[in-house]
Order: sequence, then C-alpha cells, then structure tokens
Amino acid sequence: SMSGPPPGWNLTLADEFDAAADTPADPSLWRYDVGGDGWGNNQLEYDTNRIENVSHDGEGHLRIIARKESYG
Repeated sequence: SMSGPPPGWNLTLADEFDAAADTPADPSLWRYDVGGDGWGNNQLEYDTNRIENVSHDGEGHLRIIARKESYG
C-alpha cells in the first residue's frame, strides 16, 4: 500500500490493481485505445480490450500481454 506522495506533491490517481485474477482494469480509472492498422503512429499491432490481453493477476499487478496472432 502507498504511504502517500512526497512533500510538495498531490496524489491525483492511485490504483493498487488488487482486484481478483482475470478481471479487467477499473473502467472508472482506465480506458482502452482499441484499434490498429497503423492508426496514430503507423503501428503494426492491433490493440484490444480483451481479458486475454489485459487483466489483473490477483497479486496486485495488471498483466498486459502482447500475443502474436491474426486479429482485426
């Protein structure tokens, strides 16, 4: 758990990622940029909001997983 921001700083957002395993990030704090086909920065990947790609691990971490697959 966090002890707070250093002197002179104000905490504006905190997420301990302490939700159950295989659950999505808190939608009130986080949003997904879903898409691909080069949008924005000529990227080759396709970003999704699928649980297979982003979810809590049940141990206080958010898993972000890149997979090589045919999608989109």
